[in-house]
Amino acid sequence: MDSRKRCGMVATAGLPDDLLLEILSRVPAKSLCRFKCVSKAWRDLIADPIHRTKLPQAMEGLFFMENQIFCAGARDGCEGDQFSFVDLTLRSLPLDIDPCFSFLTELPGLQILALQDSCNGLLLFEHRPDTLSDDVLGYIVCNPTTKQWGTLPTCGCPPPPSPDRHIYLAFDSAVSPHLHLVLFHMHWGKEVGESEMSVHAYSSETRTWSHSQTDWDEHDRRGLKGWDRECFQPSDGPRHAFVNGMLHLLIQDKDLEHQILVMDVKGKTKRVIAMPAAVGGSCLAFDFISQSQGCLHYFNEVFDHSKQGYEVYIWVFQDYDLQEWVLKDRVNLLNLLGKMRWTDRVVAIHQDCNVVFFVQSSNHKLIAYYADRKDVTVFTTSQNQGLDWSVAAPYVPCFSVPPVLTNKH
Repeated sequence: MDSRKRCGMVATAGLPDDLLLEILSRVPAKSLCRFKCVSKAWRDLIADPIHRTKLPQAMEGLFFMENQIFCAGARDGCEGDQFSFVDLTLRSLPLDIDPCFSFLTELPGLQILALQDSCNGLLLFEHRPDTLSDDVLGYIVCNPTTKQWGTLPTCGCPPPPSPDRHIYLAFDSAVSPHLHLVLFHMHWGKEVGESEMSVHAYSSETRTWSHSQTDWDEHDRRGLKGWDRECFQPSDGPRHAFVNGMLHLLIQDKDLEHQILVMDVKGKTKRVIAMPAAVGGSCLAFDFISQSQGCLHYFNEVFDHSKQGYEVYIWVFQDYDLQEWVLKDRVNLLNLLGKMRWTDRVVAIHQDCNVVFFVQSSNHKLIAYYADRKDVTVFTTSQNQGLDWSVAAPYVPCFSVPPVLTNKH
């Protein structure tokens, strides 16, 4: 039977709205958009603003930040407008987004904001006293859709220099109204190569931090041979993803082998994922991970010596038990971008469909590659002339506000 006829039968069967909403809340945002066409009743139910907190929302844009640090006002030689926002909806009526985050930057006492992470519609900032300081005054999580925000405390431990600390945000409103932070501190000993990693986890439900040291024996049992100092390189592109309630980190061990570390929101290691086999005749240049359509994706950008050009291989992880990677696509960057510089990079993947975003550094163009139809769309407006490929945060409307976000502009 045709799927549209089956949907029509369900639509006329008189399902209670609450039951139908419960079913629709479990489908991807892309499918939800299609279900608006089932009937007028379904369209109205899905479009009703009252139900937005229950239903998944589609990705609508990308935030970019030029150098990760944002000065509230134009103090200490910092420019005030370092954020850019790219609207991917192409609607005639622009989205109600404040790309300068004035609802935060106009707060009294706010000094330096450093963008750290984003997850399912929320953004995480580190609050610093000035641009040259490694001190952390606290954290700010904000919702750009509702313009609500909240402050979170530090873990209480003296922070190491910023290159040796990394913090990640974990939030999924479909699972829990609460958010989590996972913070890594790298501490160096007196001897060359001597180091220790501490892990700190925050829960907005308990509003407390937990602390632990890295269990190297456990990592060895799971196939990880310690972490190299350069294991976290956030400036190289998206190197972490929150998928299926787990934080996935793309790292390299002390043998310089790349692996994916899977941790829960308490900072406990659950498994290590091996990378796909290397492509013959090529040299790895950069690699990234991200979440799309509920699955972990891996991108490895390689230099093909036979073709004297860069190619991007796109893999999707389909089975945690079998550790199965499936090659989804292969993109020749010279053919895609027309001309290549080594700084042209993948910055994001669309969370709801097979679209990969590149930034061409020579002209600051954002290029969307549509894998299903093998063509591109170029986004170049006055808003994003200064965008930088190094810091990009997907924007997904979030109408389910965590209780910790108590302030509103």
